Parts: sequence; structure tokens; C-alpha cells
Amino acid sequence: MPDLPFDVLGEVFRHGVSDSDNPYALIHAASVCLSWRSASFAHPQLWGHIHLYSRYGRVHFQEQLLDLFLERSHDCRLLITLDFNPYQRVSAIILTRLWSQAGRWAELSIICLHPHDLHELLSPLPSGVSLERLSALTGVSLNMLNFQFGDAQQSIDSFPMDILLTAPRLRTLHAEIFEPHFFNTPKSWELSDRHILLSIQDLVVVPGKQAPEMPPGVGLLPFPNARWVVIFPRYGDWTLIAEQRSNLISLTLCVSGYSSCNAITDAVRGLTLPLLQHLFIVYIGIHGHYVVKPGPLVSFIQRSSNSLQTFVLDKVPMATKDVLDLLDPLIHLRNLTIHEINPLSPVGRRHFPISQELFNRLLQNSFLPNLRGIDLDWCSSVNGSMEYRHMGRIGGSWYTFGNDLIPYFEMPPMDFEDESDPEEPSTIESASAFLTEMGIALPQIDPDDSDPEELPMIELAAAFLEAGIAFPELTN
Repeated sequence: MPDLPFDVLGEVFRHGVSDSDNPYALIHAASVCLSWRSASFAHPQLWGHIHLYSRYGRVHFQEQLLDLFLERSHDCRLLITLDFNPYQRVSAIILTRLWSQAGRWAELSIICLHPHDLHELLSPLPSGVSLERLSALTGVSLNMLNFQFGDAQQSIDSFPMDILLTAPRLRTLHAEIFEPHFFNTPKSWELSDRHILLSIQDLVVVPGKQAPEMPPGVGLLPFPNARWVVIFPRYGDWTLIAEQRSNLISLTLCVSGYSSCNAITDAVRGLTLPLLQHLFIVYIGIHGHYVVKPGPLVSFIQRSSNSLQTFVLDKVPMATKDVLDLLDPLIHLRNLTIHEINPLSPVGRRHFPISQELFNRLLQNSFLPNLRGIDLDWCSSVNGSMEYRHMGRIGGSWYTFGNDLIPYFEMPPMDFEDESDPEEPSTIESASAFLTEMGIALPQIDPDDSDPEELPMIELAAAFLEAGIAFPELTN
């Protein structure tokens, strides 16, 4: 290791820094030997990864830690992560030193921060500071879902808008906070034609559960060039996607028990997204007692049917008939995912999408003719042979049946219910049921005379082969 070139050591250190949130990892590596120390100093960009966590040592040590990384990173871009106890204020020294390097900020991730500190860091614009002071900033992530503003909210009347007004290269904005207040207030709406909102392409806005009512006549800020959007609609027609007419290619609509039963359908009423390729409808958090009705979703999907390639319905209580109405116009759809809630919600089994009726439609050649990928996860005693019938009908398609969560945006989903795999029939049981449904005589198998894991499988494979039916699970 001591003989490795500096560039190789630098690459090793880079992977170590990017995979660890421990701010002392690089310091420890640089303390191993003189060669490693010199290699770390030869790559100042490594020291641009600044992690300030209150759980690593006492809070006042963070000031010395910040000074060390700022000094050794020279003038490289800074990727900053702040994760403090929300009830413990960040020292003014740390905020001041971060402000002094604002022109070097490249990515800013705030996982937990007292709201007053959040506004102090992002809002103030001292006299003489250019409105483009954050010229290197390309990504902002705010995750404040674990902190309720309480009394602090009363003295903070809006989202810190300066972060949007002063970063001309900002592309990614993930705002997961208790109440984002992206309000079109008179003060924040006085934006020039070249304001920062035009640059944002990757947008996540997931407000908390207790957002106040929208004031009369107040809309939400448009992000006209956004291409990937995740939102939690709650204000009917006043939504963040109201002006996304041409560029949006991926849209995720989130709903929970706290949402209005019409939140999703109202959000897409009259909306046209001609370039939309991926549509995710995701149920997160606490499950409600109502069923989601498609309503305007049907006409919205019809208007997007020529471009839509991926449709995901994740844990949304919706009847099979309504789901089929959504799927009918999607002749170009290539990937379909439907996951049911587990455990079942009080709304009842009849309001869940996966049923024999759905499988019967999937077996029709005219239904979703370009489908190449299916991911189904149900939580009832649906006949397990249905999956094999479909697998035998379409060759070359990709199928999966499991309990994996849908990754609907980069950061971990908030407050998903813990899941356990439903009890599934064995391959032998499912294959036998399939043969029975197809009217094919089952082979006579005596379990006492054979290995239960080998001979029955061989006999069943022979029965499928004789019937001329492809059965992927048994052709190996």
C-alpha cells in the first residue's frame, strides 16, 4: 500500500469518503502514515465532503472540524451535510463560516436543523452580496419531517426563498419539510424572468401532515422546466404541476390517510403532459379508510397514453375495475407494477386491484400489447397459479412477484409500513394447479418413493413438455 501512486490512493480515499458519513474517516486515513497523509493532501477535493453531525463528538468540536476541512479543501467545491439535534441550536460560528464559503457550495443536504437555523443559513442577504452568490450550487435536499416547527413556525412565515433566488445552476430541489410554504406571496413572487425556478429539473416536495389551508388567491410556485417531479398533492387544482405542460417525463403522486380522497384526481384535472413516460401513484404513511377513485385520472392518462411507458400503483386502495379503466388506453406501456397494501386496510378486499379479473385481462393479446415487465404483489389468497398462466402465455417478458418497495425517489421513502412476505404456494403446488386448469392430466407421483424436491419437479416438467407449454420455472 505505501508504494501505491497518489492517484490510486486518492481514488481509494474518494470511495471511502463517499460511502461514509463519519467526518473522521478521512482524518484517520490521513493519520496512518506519511504516504497516506501526503496522498490525502494531494487531493483537496476529498476534504470538500463536509459532514457535521452532533452525534460525532461534542458540538463545539464541530467548529474545529469545519475549519480543518475548509482549510484542506482549498478552493474546491463543497458537498455539505448538516444533521443536528433539532432542539439544539447550531453555533453562530458554524453558520458564519459556512456563509463565508457560500460561493463554493455544490450540494447542500440538511437532514435535521432547527427552523431558525435553517432560515438563518438560507435566507439572509447582507448588503453587497450578489444575488448569484450560490453560483456553484446544483443540489439542495431538506429533510425536516422528523421535526415539528411548533411555536417556531409562528415567527417563520415562509420557506427560505433566497436559496432559490441566488443559485442560477440549481438542478435538484428535494424539500421534505413539515410545511414547505412554496407560496406565491407578494414578496417571494417578485422574481425576474431569469429567476432560479427555471433551472430546476429534479423536484421533490413532500409536505407534512398538518399543512394549513391555502390562502385565497394564492397559488404555488411553478417549476416550468422540471423533468422529474415527486409531489404530495393536497390543494386541489392549486398544485406544483399546474404549469408543467411540456418537459415533465416522470411524475410521482403521493397520497396517504391524511390526504383528501380527491387529492390525486384534483391534481391532474385538466392537466396535459405530452412527454410523460413514467407515472407513479404511491400510498405512503398511515393508510386511510377510503378508496381512491380514478375520476380525472382516466382522461389524464388518455392524454398521456402515447408516451407513457411505466405505470406504478403502489399500495393504493383502488378497485380492479377502476385500475383496468386506467390501463385500457396504455397501448405503448412496457412496464406495469401493482403492489397492494400489507396488511390489508379496513376498506376491504373488494377495493384492492389484483384479482382474477385483472389476470383475465392480462391474458388477452389486445390488452397492453407492448407490455414487457410485470411486477405484482398481492396480499390475499388469490390463486397462485394465475402468475404461471401469464408467464406461460408471453415469452421473453420479465416477471417478478415479491414485496420490494417502489423506489419513487432517491431518498428513502418516509414512514412506509413494515412488510412481511405473504405465504406463497410452492412451485409444485402452483404448477399442479396450472395443469389442472388447463385440463392436462397430472402425473402420478408417489411421495414415498421419491425425493419430494426432485422427482415431482421432473414429472411436472415432462407434463409441461408433452403439452408443448413453456414453463420458465421448470425448463432449467
